[in-house]
Amino acid sequence: LGAGFGPSPSLDPARGCGGNQLLERFIADNRLDESSSRLLRAETPEVQNAVMERGSLVDCRNPSSAVMGRIRDAKMVVRNSNPRAGAIVSAELPTNEVERFIVENHLDTGAGRALKDEDPDVQRVVIERGGVLDCTNPSASVMARINDAKASLGLAKRSTSSASASEVFFAAEGGASQGSAATRPSTGEP
Repeated sequence: LGAGFGPSPSLDPARGCGGNQLLERFIADNRLDESSSRLLRAETPEVQNAVMERGSLVDCRNPSSAVMGRIRDAKMVVRNSNPRAGAIVSAELPTNEVERFIVENHLDTGAGRALKDEDPDVQRVVIERGGVLDCTNPSASVMARINDAKASLGLAKRSTSSASASEVFFAAEGGASQGSAATRPSTGEP
């Protein structure tokens, strides 16, 4: 494993030996941005260790995005390996998870608002598909995911307001510029 972050007895969360120093070294060595560093620090030692045990991120194009994916993966493993934790999971996503997704993926105001306003099941489907930082337009990708999720969940006709998610998105952006995708008629496809 790269950068000396393989399994190590010093990463044992029960002993707490050197975990903070190793975490800070991992953050510095991998040049993580402030947002992803803060989120990694806020995770449980078990999740932090799982992230670090996967090795160095220095060869990644976007180490901060990669660490966010690792955090998501580690949390799923932890949740699935702890039957009590799985029993507590509700159908509704915690607001902070939706907020985190919005911040991590640099969504604009319109896409962020549209995601927050959606049904929790739609939010979960969108977020479970993973990050959109590698997309040309992350916000437009999330809007398409919202539409896909609503269609797959049979919620396409169900709306909490008279405006569609894409209308909210484009209205928040101050309307469409000439020649943009927003000026084309909606076909319901991304």
